[in-house]
Order: sequence, then C-alpha cells, then structure tokens
Amino acid sequence: MIESLGQVSSADGVLQREMERFAATTSRQREIAFCFDVDCYWLDEPASTTLLAVCQLRKQSDQVYMSITLTDRIDAVEGDMRQQDATFSRLCERHTLPVIDLAKPLQLETVNIPKPWGQEIWYTGIEQRGVCTVQGIPLPWLNAFYPAICANRQRELILLKILDPMPAAVQGDLYFEMHREKTEVYIVTHVDEQCWPNGVGKIRYGFDAAKLAQFESDSEFRYAYLAAVQSYRFIRQQIDAELDRPGREADNAPNNLITTDLVNHRQDRLPPDWIDAELKLRTEMDAFTHLRDLKVGDVLRVPPFTPHALQHGVRTIEFQTPHYERQIISFAQKVLTQDHWDSIEAIQDMIIQTEQEADLPMLVSDAGVTLEGVADFPQFSVQRLTLQAGARHTFETSSYALTIGVAGECLVNGEQLKSEHAYLVPAYLPTKSIENSSADKAICLLAFPAT
Repeated sequence: MIESLGQVSSADGVLQREMERFAATTSRQREIAFCFDVDCYWLDEPASTTLLAVCQLRKQSDQVYMSITLTDRIDAVEGDMRQQDATFSRLCERHTLPVIDLAKPLQLETVNIPKPWGQEIWYTGIEQRGVCTVQGIPLPWLNAFYPAICANRQRELILLKILDPMPAAVQGDLYFEMHREKTEVYIVTHVDEQCWPNGVGKIRYGFDAAKLAQFESDSEFRYAYLAAVQSYRFIRQQIDAELDRPGREADNAPNNLITTDLVNHRQDRLPPDWIDAELKLRTEMDAFTHLRDLKVGDVLRVPPFTPHALQHGVRTIEFQTPHYERQIISFAQKVLTQDHWDSIEAIQDMIIQTEQEADLPMLVSDAGVTLEGVADFPQFSVQRLTLQAGARHTFETSSYALTIGVAGECLVNGEQLKSEHAYLVPAYLPTKSIENSSADKAICLLAFPAT
C-alpha cells in the first residue's frame, strides 16, 4: 500500500526525513507519495506547477535505494492510489509512468532545436525553447524533487549539446559571433566527406595573421574590419528585404526551416548584380578572418570574446556554461532570432590575437587508461577518457558529472554508453566508474562543475 503524505513544502526535506525513518526500521520496502510545487524558472513568464511524486524505498545490504516517478496528472493517479491493491509498480504500469532508479546514472534524452544553419541537439538544456528530460521527466522536475542529484546546482547545469550544421556551404555555416560570458569546448565527432573530401573541416576562428600585419595598430584593423562588415550588412539587408517582401509568402517554410533547394530557388529570383555584390563583399569581409582546420577527434577551446563560426558539415559535441548570450558579428543569411547584428559593440571588444593552444595535459596514463585534460575553466572542467579493451576508470567528485560517448562502447556504473549517448552521474553515488567491456577502444568525455 502506498502511504500518502499530502502536500509538502519541500520535497527534499521530506525525502531526507522519510529515508532516515525507513533506514531505522526492519522493513525491507516502503512506498510513499506526496505533492510539491516546482518553480518553472525557465519560462519567459515564470510560473509554478504542482507535481505528484511516488517513491519506492528499498533496502539492499543495509543501504537505502529509491525508485521514483513524477507526474502532473495528479487527479487520475491519486484516484487509483487510494485503492487497497495500489502499489508503486502497478500504478506506474497502469498510468504508463516512467520508473527512474536513482541508484543509477540518469540517461539524458535530447531536444532538437532547429537553426537556420542546421540544428542543435541538447542534452541538458533548460530554457523557454526546450527542456531536456530523463525518461520523459523534465530535468528541472527531477532536480527540484531531489537536489542531491546535482549537489544543489540544479539551475547551473553545464550545458551539453551537439552542433549539427547542414552539409551545405554558406547555408550550413554558423553565425560569426562572440560571447562575453560563455565559455565553450568543441570536440569534433564527424566531418562530412562530401563537403570536405580530405576529412579536414573548418571553423572560422579569430583573424588572419597576414591581414593583421597590413595594419599599423589594432584599432586600425578593427575600423577596417567593421567597415567591411557594414558594407556586407547593407547588401544582406537588401537581399533579405527582397526575399521577405509581400508576394513571397509561398517561399515561407514552417518553423523557419529552410531547405537548400528553397535557398537556391530564392537566389535565382534575385538580380544578378546583387548576387555578384553579395559574393564580393562577403569575400572581402571573410578575408579578415582565419579558417582553422578541424578533423574528427580534435578539441577546441573557445574563451569569451573570441569570434568564431563552425563551418558546414562539421559536427561537434559542445560543453558550455549555461549563459544564453551572444553577439552576432556577421551572418551570410537572414538572422531569425533577432532583428539586428551586434557588430559595432562586438568588434570594439573582441580578441583579435588568439593564443596558440598547447597539447592536452596528460592526467592519467596507466593500464589501458588515458585521461587528458580538455579544459579547466573557472566554471567547469572537461576530460577525455580513452579506455583500451577491459580497462576501467574510477573517479571521485563532490558534485555531479556528465559523460557522453565519442567512439566505441563502455559501461557507466554498469549502464551502456554508446557514441553520442549521455548520462548525468548523480553526485551522491558512492562509486563512479567507467569500464570498457568490449574488444575495441572506447572514448568518452567527462565534465565536472567547479567545486
């Protein structure tokens, strides 16, 4: 029978109390339920919602473990919960509710966010545009229910996502942008061979050294580059206004998803001299910037104030701080998310002399285990783990960890991790390990918030 505790003010406080009480008894299992409110802080207009939590507490080797489900379908579930034969498993089965075992790593489900250049695939995103889930349960619900999962850092999760640009030149190139607060780490997982036959893709990153040498000072370079950007912006505005004018409604794609064929169709309607001017001015503008090589497995760290733009057909895993801010310097198509560019402010403050990156520091190299430091920022750190067949790596952290597969397969506390699958490893797990039980080499990434 499920014991109802009614509405509670703090889910975390009730759980701690009830788990301690259960641990002190001789019972091997107990089932409880209660309602609590969740602050929907990710919405543009913050609100709250009431959830029902149903929990199964159980003992194994004198340890208390917990399986739970959360739902906002309170009336229907509570009605069945009052039945004499109601149990946690029957309730979940009857109402098709997910069962989450909090003694295991939590597999992260993705949200696809369409972009003019392709899509972002989020694993830990929590905002108005999308909220990631674990077995269909929103991450912020889980974190509000049991803050110990992330050691009370539920609103500061490291943002893990994949950037997946279209394999089409220009259309698949990302914004040339910079961030004032956000720190990013890219790990290349795929380079489209049709776009880049030699397997070496590109990212527009910083500025061309030869072009910089043509100017006597940084301020002169910034002035000349801004002039080139503004000249391109003028023709870009002309083209976008023509493509958007009344009578072109048939060209509008649902959800702002524009195919390569539609882009080519629209371009064919433009005056030839506009097309020539656009190409000429874009080439002059891009001549100021540097195209850096990227191949599968490469790691790139992007500090704040560094202009960058991943190019078409280069797919990357990205870790970043959860700051949703950017300044767009330029873009070779219409910007759909804002009505302006931020060229003047960004060019004034951007870094134009990027530092040469050093090799990744080796943290562990022993018995089939290679652990390299990818990034060590004030907000978080990222490591690359390579495991030979049969190798095992254990790690400790006072907070949560994120892990995502890059190549091969391995086990995270016994849970299978494949390429581009990801887990949130709860902070409270006493043992945290990754093991390669396959016959092939496995590579994954680990990220930890700063302590």
